[in-house]
Amino acid sequence: MVSKQPSMRYVTITMRPTSGYFHPVGRQLAEAPDITREAIDHFELLDDGTLAMLSRVRGNLERYRNILTRSPAVIECAVVGTEAGFGYSQVEPNDLNRHLIEHQRSSEFIVQMPVEYTADGAQRITMIGTADSFAAASTDSPDGVDVEIEEIGEYHPTINHLFSNLTSRQREVLERAVAMGYYENPRQTTHGEIAERLDITAGSIGQHLRNIEATVFGHYSR
Repeated sequence: MVSKQPSMRYVTITMRPTSGYFHPVGRQLAEAPDITREAIDHFELLDDGTLAMLSRVRGNLERYRNILTRSPAVIECAVVGTEAGFGYSQVEPNDLNRHLIEHQRSSEFIVQMPVEYTADGAQRITMIGTADSFAAASTDSPDGVDVEIEEIGEYHPTINHLFSNLTSRQREVLERAVAMGYYENPRQTTHGEIAERLDITAGSIGQHLRNIEATVFGHYSR
């Protein structure tokens, strides 16, 4: 008798700090009205105990660079881009993010990158593993963090990976375009109408949709 192989499962959660911030300069970044943190593409706790992060950001990148540069918690940083780009930072981790990373290291599941920021500064994280690995995981929330389960299901790598390549802003634009009938035949809405709902320009909507379509359809041409 052939034993049934365990299926891959995923759990998407939202983690919201109840005191303090995930990043040592999180308060300054959260309070800057012209900076939007979109996602963390990579993070790693280094051998010397510091935390290295590659983050995706848009808005006033000069202010973002200045906040990182002036913080005593930031050992090294680099920012590339103009209105949107990436920031690398090596920081002294606070107790909260050190605990979260060490907890993830000791678990039997992995974190799918990127980790997204929500509009209120929480982090949306998808973890992948087997049903047994999730059953064995601790259900206690770390001190200082509220954890909300958003979605649980069977993991399909192609589908999940495809849309994880979109930024949170691109997903927002795509979801709004679909909801308003942009991809229906005949088309039910325009770039201008979508832009009005999202409070950005019609030109930006067109650029977002072109980038989304290039990402999605480019996947099928490989």
